[in-house]
Amino acid sequence: MHILTLLSALRYNLEAEWKNSFPHLREMDREELFEKARTEILDDLVTLNGISAATWESSLRMQLWNDLADHVFTEIFEPAQQLDDLGAFQTNIDIWLRDWVEKDLPKTAVKVGWKTLYSQLENKLSSVQHSPGHDKIFDQLKKKVLQETRNRHTWDHKAENRL
Repeated sequence: MHILTLLSALRYNLEAEWKNSFPHLREMDREELFEKARTEILDDLVTLNGISAATWESSLRMQLWNDLADHVFTEIFEPAQQLDDLGAFQTNIDIWLRDWVEKDLPKTAVKVGWKTLYSQLENKLSSVQHSPGHDKIFDQLKKKVLQETRNRHTWDHKAENRL
């Protein structure tokens, strides 16, 4: 009987906390909360469709340049610059660029796509948080879902082969 009283008191305290913390929301059970959170997260993901092609292209281009610039200059152009003969310079540049395009560029492009996707998603989630009428009730959950998505997401290895 003592455990029953304890559980009843705990339930009352949790219900009171809910009413005080979220007076603008009706009381919901676990399933309703789950569905509401799921729907909000999916709605936030759908907002990615609203990002223009120009924005995607600009973000991809900027991220690609940030990831590639150092490699291109330090691993390709600087070593080639040490050569005295213009023909050898051009030949080595062609060979190194071809090898790099065949081996490293596809992996880098997939990584850049991944970074850009999550960067845009974080930007969208941030803009949603600052929109008028935003309810902060699921913000921590959304952050956790984003973190778990990042940790679990893997690209199909065929993506690299197609590039």
